[in-house]
Amino acid sequence: MSLVTLTFGYGKQNFSVPPMMHISHPKDHIKIDPDSENKLEVLKIVTFYKNPELYIVGRVISGAVKEDMQCTFRGQEIGISCFDSHLKGIGKQGMVVGFNIQGISKKELSKGDVLEFSLS
Repeated sequence: MSLVTLTFGYGKQNFSVPPMMHISHPKDHIKIDPDSENKLEVLKIVTFYKNPELYIVGRVISGAVKEDMQCTFRGQEIGISCFDSHLKGIGKQGMVVGFNIQGISKKELSKGDVLEFSLS
């Protein structure tokens, strides 16, 4: 009798193991509280050649932010698109995220400004 036979048997047993694990992603566990303040500090404002939109790099300073939230700056609503983060579409407190914005010029926004996010 060989070591292979002792370990795996003679191959006559036919059994299968049903999948028993559920893969969980970190972004699935981030809950956005509608009563909390969701704020982001602007770290960098970038413009790309022949693109009218601004690209913002910022750090989430409180709560959580994601693309389908409403963004305001000094009472003015800002449109968000192409939200990039480590967690694929959501950023929580302390994370650095990036996104395109419409509805505001580079002259109105500067490094250190705070954008506020709320659920639609």
